[in-house]
Amino acid sequence: MMNAADLTHTHRFCAISTLALAMTCGLGAAEQPTVADLSPANDAIRVPVDATLSVAASDADAGELTVKFFGRRVGSADPADEFSVIALPDTQFYSENKNGDRAAIFSAQTDWIVAERDALNIGFVLHLGDVSQNGDRVDTAPEQWKNASDAMYRLEDPDTTERNEGVPYVMAVGNHDQTPIGDADGTTIGFNTWFGVHPETHINHFAGKSYYGGTSEPSTADNNFCLFTAGGMDFIVISLEYDTTPDAADLQWADDLLKAYPGRRGIVITHHLVNTGNPAAFSPLGAAIYEKLKSNPNLILMHGGHVDGEGQRTDYYEGRAIHSLLADYQGRTNGGDGWLRIMKFRPLLNRIDVQTYSPSLDRYETDEDSQFSLDVNLKGGMGPFTEIATVTGTAGTLSGNWNELEAGTRYEWYATVSDGTTTVASSVQSFITGGVQFPPVVEISKPGNGAVVESSSNLTLEATASDLDGTIAKVEFYDGTRLIGAVDQPPYRFDWLDVPTGSHTVIAKATDNDGVVGASLPIAVQVVTKATPPDTSTSSTGLLNPGWSIAATTPAPYQFTSPGSNVGDISLRINGNRIMFDSGIIAASNWESPDNGSATSNDNIVSPYKSTDGYAWINNYDNSNPNASDANPTCTEESAGTAVGFFSYQAGWVGAAISSEGSIISSNLPDGVSIYHGDKGLYQIYGLSTAGNLLAFPNGNGGLSGDNVISTRSSGGVWTVDVRDNGSSAQDGDFSFLYIPEGTSGVLSGIMKSDGTIEPLNVDAESVNITGTKSSTSQELLVGNGSVIHPGNSVLFLTGDSTASLNVSDNIHSWSADGNRFQILSQDLPQLNGNHQAVDLRFLIVPLEASPTTVQVETSDSVGGEFREDDRLAIMFHREGPTGASLPVSFTVKGTATPGQDTKLIPTSVMIPAGSDSAELEITILNDQKIEGTENLTFQIVGSTGYRIGAKSSATVEIQDRPLQDYLHVIQSDGPLADQDGDGQPDLIEYFLGSNAKDSSDTGVILAERRNDGAFVVRFPHAKVAVDVTAVVEWSTDLANWFREGELNKSTSASIQTEVVSKAEEDPEQLVAVLTFTPQPPASSVFARLAVTL
Repeated sequence: MMNAADLTHTHRFCAISTLALAMTCGLGAAEQPTVADLSPANDAIRVPVDATLSVAASDADAGELTVKFFGRRVGSADPADEFSVIALPDTQFYSENKNGDRAAIFSAQTDWIVAERDALNIGFVLHLGDVSQNGDRVDTAPEQWKNASDAMYRLEDPDTTERNEGVPYVMAVGNHDQTPIGDADGTTIGFNTWFGVHPETHINHFAGKSYYGGTSEPSTADNNFCLFTAGGMDFIVISLEYDTTPDAADLQWADDLLKAYPGRRGIVITHHLVNTGNPAAFSPLGAAIYEKLKSNPNLILMHGGHVDGEGQRTDYYEGRAIHSLLADYQGRTNGGDGWLRIMKFRPLLNRIDVQTYSPSLDRYETDEDSQFSLDVNLKGGMGPFTEIATVTGTAGTLSGNWNELEAGTRYEWYATVSDGTTTVASSVQSFITGGVQFPPVVEISKPGNGAVVESSSNLTLEATASDLDGTIAKVEFYDGTRLIGAVDQPPYRFDWLDVPTGSHTVIAKATDNDGVVGASLPIAVQVVTKATPPDTSTSSTGLLNPGWSIAATTPAPYQFTSPGSNVGDISLRINGNRIMFDSGIIAASNWESPDNGSATSNDNIVSPYKSTDGYAWINNYDNSNPNASDANPTCTEESAGTAVGFFSYQAGWVGAAISSEGSIISSNLPDGVSIYHGDKGLYQIYGLSTAGNLLAFPNGNGGLSGDNVISTRSSGGVWTVDVRDNGSSAQDGDFSFLYIPEGTSGVLSGIMKSDGTIEPLNVDAESVNITGTKSSTSQELLVGNGSVIHPGNSVLFLTGDSTASLNVSDNIHSWSADGNRFQILSQDLPQLNGNHQAVDLRFLIVPLEASPTTVQVETSDSVGGEFREDDRLAIMFHREGPTGASLPVSFTVKGTATPGQDTKLIPTSVMIPAGSDSAELEITILNDQKIEGTENLTFQIVGSTGYRIGAKSSATVEIQDRPLQDYLHVIQSDGPLADQDGDGQPDLIEYFLGSNAKDSSDTGVILAERRNDGAFVVRFPHAKVAVDVTAVVEWSTDLANWFREGELNKSTSASIQTEVVSKAEEDPEQLVAVLTFTPQPPASSVFARLAVTL
């Protein structure tokens, strides 16, 4: 680099910029040249392949200027060259091929890559390590490495891939590929035999592949690199071996490679790069790689596996982003269910779109950890600029030619202008040459990814779409591959009607005027069913003492009987009849019976199960050595207090029994509800509303499922059942679940938080006051004051709620009576010590005797008013069931009327007397002068443990305003003397006449005439609704003094007779008033007027 002395002139100096783009010199007070108005403009498109570069140069000294143009190729801009890179994480269990059915999952991954190579324009494949499970172990290596090679070599087949070298790929060494496992100084014979430098022939498996760059050491491919080009862009991929103690030589080798290929974007893979989360923590090797390589401007992406789960982080160095990713699905069913990563490189958007997909399941995973976008500099060039042209001239537009460019390619350029003393540089500009059509860009704006809607609802889909070189012809919406609608004009909005229950992947595709199609990222939409509440009156619940004797049970005919005497196994019989396991959901919980004696329930696991002949049993398993130092306590069968329940499908209870593989054994699930078994021990329930509650119970009689504990949680419209072994580790296991819709009555359903807070989850729980408390030794539930629902007459079922915290996922729960309170003990596995751990719990309280009383409400006088004598309303509350005791019924009152103002005060409950099946509540209407219009009050019964709410749960009454006030309310008048239309007649007069108070041309017609006999006749209309005002005819001879019937004007008076002369159906009706004067009509003129009063 030049230093200051190298550039020194008399009284002036120059300095090279750090980007080596321009040299700026100052000469005394001389003006430096300027450069502006560059052409082509930045991000210009369709620039000719023989391009003319121009700048507007100026110089205040009016001297000769020298302009130099510099440029470099960035890469292809053809949208067809958007390309994908596939990442295969941790295939160890596929290669191990346990039970002989997992190797096929590995092959399905690579078969899918081959099948989709053109559709996704797959440019490269990254294997992230742990190719095998047991590395070089003699008894397993041949089979495992053969399985791995059978899968990976499919990518090399020139016939199926229709590419001479197949689909290029790179392999990483994971800890399970080393022997001993995790020892970077151990052997990797299997890896090198099949995917590296063969230990006997010393020939590299990839020898002759043009994309294969080489290895860090000639005798092993533990560290290797590849070069590939996709989408017109050049890449280098460096694979570093798993190592817990980073090797400086390996890191230096990787750094040297990035510096040797500055024009190639760099991708680094190593088996253990980062951990789960966002931002994820680096592994020791990951941190060392980042620190060593971060200074290389071409490093953009790093990826690893090893840790079960997903993670990512983004680090910035000198303003450049370096993204690090984790994907590993080995902990899921079948060793990973074939999940892989699709990374779609989109240079036009400077973005990599990451998706997670399983070819075996044909399913995308679209949560925020599995589907996301990374902002990456894909437009900018790599490597140095080269000089293109030099021109000289005076100030003005100076141009140079850049010929023989590639069509459909992005280029960068800049110019320097020098006046011989000072040199200035323009900013770097970018353009794309012609010969390519750009796809439209489309994104789904509504709903958001992960939206949850109820079934039978309509879903509005909205998208934004734009096109760089044309217009949008249409936007289509797809449910997976099925077209569901199209829109050809903005806004691009489509109403999807009657969306089926279940999980949907929605994609928008935009087509431009050239027929080019662009697609959005998919979004996940959950459509859930709001299940119908069950009939709770036929449920069977009970409490069993050791022995097994029945301590309490539901009355006949739903009572539990004859549980047997088999230690550890309860036979379920109702009314003497054995229960078929598949006929409903069996619930069970640990009940600390006062009669337990030496036995204890608080460290037991109770599991319903199906016998070989199909009947329902419950296994009671004691963690007999709870303080054992091992992580999996031994269990033995025990006879101890147990709470049991049977909730039949026939009564409408929603739930299912699920196998450890995730298949449905029996169920009463709404259409569209499905079960997905993902990670080990995790089961997702799609399509079932999360508005209610869901409890789950392990199913098993010993074995793997018999000693499990379960928690449930909900997120994004999906229920998750989390199964753990009593050693606290995740374990696949049989279980059943019971769903309680929020509209269910007759039971109390909710969540008790670790701090004692109660979240009611059904109508009855919302209507009663359930309080929770916590102490260092327990959590307690109290229903109301404990007098109606309590441990002496109800059964409690519990499931841990792991929505907010996974602490509860490996706990055992039990309950006992503390007076009228339910006292709960929750202990953390595996080493139980009798100490309570405060956790979130889902609960279901079922009274042993379901309330047979149903309460309904209806109106007995539904309409009243503020005028005349109809000022009464009446509501009737009815009950069906026993009438021997009085029954308080609570209700809420809501509406447009206000009790205490529009009516007398209304109570919040009514008492149905003993011996009666009904009680009437009278409401007295209060008269006022407010302009209100018709008002209403709705009486809604509030749930209670003493009754169930029937179909008629609410009733509405109307309070009619005084007709005049109602009229004034409708026309929005300020009062009876106001004149809405300014015609000189108050609104009160227009009300009486039936004329339009908002139309000045409609004043009502009043006619007067004098008969031959001297009488006067006045004809005028009357609106029939105007019954709350009075009208009289007055007369005058001077328009100053007015007289009514019988009043004397000096010696003259008049009698006035008024009658209806119109047909009965006419409204307004026509009235005629006849004025007869005594002793004789006035000699002067007579005037008449209509006086209307309130």
